[in-house]
Amino acid sequence: MLIIDSIGANRQHKLYMDSLKNSKTGALMQRAFFEEIFPTLAQKTEFAYPYQVGIPKSLNAMLEGDFEPSYIITVDKPVQGIYTQNWFGDTIDGFNLHGCGYINGDNRYLAKQKLDDADIHMILAGATGQGKSVTLNSIILTACSEYAPWELNLTMCDAKIVEFKTYATKFPMPHIRSIAATGDADYLISVLANLHNEMNVMNSVFTVAGVKNIKSFRKKFLKRNADGKIIYYLALPQNLIVIDEFQTMFKMAAKRTNEIIKILDGFGRLGRNTGYHLLLASQELGSDIPKGMLGNIKVRAAMGCSPAVSTAILGNDGAAAIYGTKGALIINTNANEKDNKDRNVRYRVPFAPDDELAEIGTSIIKNGDALGYKRTLSFYDEQQHVYQKDYEGYLRSFSPDPNRFLLGEPSFVMNDEEQIIKLPLDGKDIENICAYTGTNKNLKRMFKMLETNVKLQGEYSKKAGKGNVMNIVICGDVMYEEECHATEIATKSGNGTALFFDSKSYENNKGFALAQSMVNRRRLAIEVDKKVLANRKCDLASEELFNTLNLPPAFDTEMNKSRCFYIRQIIYTDPTFKQEFFPGASRVTDEQCTRLLKTMFNLYKSYNLAHEYAVYDKLPRIYVWLLGLNKIQGLGRDMKSKHINALKKLLMDCTAVNLRFLVFTTTMQDMSDLLPGMRWFICEELSTQSISRIKAAEDYPDQVGGGLAVLFEPTLAENKCCKFKKMFLDGELPPVG
Repeated sequence: MLIIDSIGANRQHKLYMDSLKNSKTGALMQRAFFEEIFPTLAQKTEFAYPYQVGIPKSLNAMLEGDFEPSYIITVDKPVQGIYTQNWFGDTIDGFNLHGCGYINGDNRYLAKQKLDDADIHMILAGATGQGKSVTLNSIILTACSEYAPWELNLTMCDAKIVEFKTYATKFPMPHIRSIAATGDADYLISVLANLHNEMNVMNSVFTVAGVKNIKSFRKKFLKRNADGKIIYYLALPQNLIVIDEFQTMFKMAAKRTNEIIKILDGFGRLGRNTGYHLLLASQELGSDIPKGMLGNIKVRAAMGCSPAVSTAILGNDGAAAIYGTKGALIINTNANEKDNKDRNVRYRVPFAPDDELAEIGTSIIKNGDALGYKRTLSFYDEQQHVYQKDYEGYLRSFSPDPNRFLLGEPSFVMNDEEQIIKLPLDGKDIENICAYTGTNKNLKRMFKMLETNVKLQGEYSKKAGKGNVMNIVICGDVMYEEECHATEIATKSGNGTALFFDSKSYENNKGFALAQSMVNRRRLAIEVDKKVLANRKCDLASEELFNTLNLPPAFDTEMNKSRCFYIRQIIYTDPTFKQEFFPGASRVTDEQCTRLLKTMFNLYKSYNLAHEYAVYDKLPRIYVWLLGLNKIQGLGRDMKSKHINALKKLLMDCTAVNLRFLVFTTTMQDMSDLLPGMRWFICEELSTQSISRIKAAEDYPDQVGGGLAVLFEPTLAENKCCKFKKMFLDGELPPVG
């Protein structure tokens, strides 16, 4: 018999009414959620107003023992957000995932799940339409509202490109370090690798500081008042790395999958010490995801999904039962245990419509600006392209420098304020560039990219007082004349002198002879002036010959008479220079020597070197445009390729005298001997065979999206290949997907 007295009935009625009052049946809105939870949480703050926050210097500075702040922020009063007080939380002991909402939808029971040194990482799955994106947004918005940007940093990667772009384009909150909107596994791996390296450095910083982990670091550099409230601290933030649709990363990683696992394992080992936390989200879990990876992630979360996915995530099929229930989320931190279904904790996640999301994000940005917090967001969007008409303006947005080529935005994390691939020109190594691709369209693109660079180099060089850039054009393919207008390089490339040669034969093309002559004369000028600088010397025969040259009065100096002496000495006694200037001659005649002297002093005159020594920096830069290498007879069109060695020597000698080759070709067949003369290969759409011909097979990336090109630098010990965003020709359609 069941007996219910009046006391029991009243108790049950009260419990029912409480449940009805506190549980929500409709959508839980983000604003209402904030208005309910933040006033109570703010009362528990550890901060005493006013308090000061020391923003630390770089990790490298701290590694040197410099723990003085880079700058100090004073928070005079509670920070007011759009709806409620914000930034009252601290992350000394990790950070709360309050954005998961209420347990069972009851607003008396706020989510208690944290990411800290016990529960380091989190994985979230949910079928399409079940609220995975809503949950991610709630976690991000709530965390950025609860914690200041010096408490929590975010890195956000979106493998399907659609989820996180809004944060970058509409309300880039100061907490966000970088956003990557790309399915390129190589880029996402570089994000993880960069953070992993940073984490290792931070661990070394703790050793220098004499502490064990981020928690003890924060406590060491912290001051409290008599009431135990924080009044000053050096703010070392926790780091949350969110990767949405991470399964795409594994699917595309191919042979780099083990690299990802190794990095994730590193986060598992050191993440707890350093405060680096992963939040991996996906619609489903496929066979591409290594099973062992899940074992390193303790916090398992699932929206409505299939029994198989639920079991893979939670260790049970509980998430299948909530399929179709909007805002429902289950978290289980004991997924590896058997019969763990009773460990499922169900949450009701708040929802932020677009207008609320924008209001919250904008308010957070304003608070960061008002307090003087400095943050520069790095945003990589694989669907954002630069077209030819905008390319010059794009290059001009970087600091003017005549000593480099700029290509495009890197498709990897680059620790450089200027996010662009650079080819440095310092003359210390071979610096020839080969544009290598199988199609004329791609060659035209590469031609326009390099032409724009040379134009700007000429402009910057003149402003720096280094004179014009000279261009020698050797054209073996009519395409460059008709479609690229290569004959106009003179007017488009810094107003320098340009000479155009279009013979298809190496022997008959005067461009090669001119380039070789320029290299020979410059090498001789540098060698002579080294001797003059070391020991000025002249004899009677040299002085008499000098007087017959009819040079301008400015050249009538001991320095130039000594030049005359050493030119004669070298050309008569040095077999290398003798062969270069007078090939095949058994001896050099006085007439030949006199002609050479006139040639050399014309060079000194043209470079204004009457009183200055011929050194690398004083020699105006020359570019030799070798257009259609594969169509020049004696190079690419003859099986014997009898002039390969002559060109190879020219390529290897030219950089030292400030002359460089820009080589364009569709094949390297029968021309492998030229490889040592190339510093960089700019590649696009190469076949496996073509990649092998430049000996890049081991390093060439497996995945190169349609909007990318590849830079291959064979002289590097590692990271020989890097991908970058190519320029698109005007009217060209960008790749789809």
